[in-house]
Formats: sequence, C-alpha cells, structure tokens
Amino acid sequence: MSSRKRRPVVAEVGSAPPPARSAPDKVSPIGRSSDVPPTIGRPEMLIDGSDQKFRGLIHGLLTFFALHRAIRDSYAAHVGLGGVQYTILQSIRHLGSGADVNVRDVAEHLRLSGSFVTVETNKLEQLGFVQKAQSVDDRRRVSLKVTKKGAAMLDDLAPMQRTVNDVQFANISRQEFIALSKLVDQLIGSSQAALTLLYYLKDSKQQHNPAFADAAVNELVEVPRLKSKRKTRASKRGGS
Repeated sequence: MSSRKRRPVVAEVGSAPPPARSAPDKVSPIGRSSDVPPTIGRPEMLIDGSDQKFRGLIHGLLTFFALHRAIRDSYAAHVGLGGVQYTILQSIRHLGSGADVNVRDVAEHLRLSGSFVTVETNKLEQLGFVQKAQSVDDRRRVSLKVTKKGAAMLDDLAPMQRTVNDVQFANISRQEFIALSKLVDQLIGSSQAALTLLYYLKDSKQQHNPAFADAAVNELVEVPRLKSKRKTRASKRGGS
C-alpha cells in the first residue's frame, strides 16, 4: 500500500496569527525581615525590632538536639536498646545514686507519661537490665534499680561516651557550663508552661491577646518551679 504524505497546514492569507502565549505570573519576592511579623514579642529577644537572632537561636537548638539525639541513638543501638530505653536506664542509675527511684521519679525527670515509663521499664526488666522491688520508703511503690548486668553494660560504654562528649562540648568553659545548666533548667520550666498555653490557645478566643498570654505565662511558670523546689527538698531528705 502506498502511504500518502500529509500536507502541512498553511494559514490562509489574511487570517489572524495564532494567539500569543501569556507570560507567566511573576512570583512576588519574599518580604524583607521588617515586613515579616515577629514570632516573639519580648524586647530582650528583639534586636532592632527584628526576631532574626531569635529564629537563629531556635534553629540552632533544633540542629543541636537532632545531632545529640543521633549520638544518643547510636549509643543505644550499640548495646541493643532503643534510644528512649537507653535514656531511661541511664536516668534510673543517676537518679538512684542517693535514693530510691520509682516510675514517677523517672517520668517527671524525663517529662514522659508514667504509663510509658512503666512499659519501657518492663522491657528493660525482661532484658535483665532493671530490677523492680518494693520501695523501702513507701511499700505501696515499686522502686527501680539497675542490675549488675545493666551496670556492667553502661560501664563498658562509658569510655566511648567520655571521648564523644569531650569533643561535643569541647568549646564550653566551666563558667559557660554552669550558666548553660541553669538556663536549661529555666527553659524546661517555661517550655512546659508554653506547651500548656499552646494547647489552651488552640481552643480559645484569646490567641491574639498579648496581655492574656503574659498573665497565663506568669501563672503557669510557677508550677514547674514549685515542683522543682519540692524535688530539691526531697533529695535533701534522701541524702546524696
């Protein structure tokens, strides 16, 4: 069969040219920092009215936490544990150096739920790393203690930890370390208050009321402070 060639389509003389393609809409450039509403209102955190330094601090903290968590998870994987299990085991050992430790103590220390800590300590008990016994101070409670197997595992890991920690915190002086420790304690309390406030504001009509937010923060921050004072008194009674 002979194939016929298609003739090219030619516009008739005097016909209108094909419509021109419309130019794509121009994307508006990102506004300058002065055009972006600040994410914090406290004057201590605003430099020349800008929150750029504050945002840099937050992003830096997020990066630090991500790196530190990766280090923690690597320790945990090295000994066959999950990251949170490893943290709980370390917490039981350090909190229990001078007094009995129970699930509630660990949960408050790590800001975790008591039920979650109970589940994870049960797993650690099955692995032979944690021992549960009736508390000496309160027979209604169960105390947690790291077993000889768990202690030996943590002791074997300690030299690697020291080497890594020496590098991670190499640029911090003693004075900076003490100041940082104090700041972290303060930030934990205010962050807990901020999280509580956030949950409330999401279901409230007070989202854009700065006066209400300030009053709420002043009230909420007192709760972690009181808990901290009670814990300090309890640790003094238990000895260290």
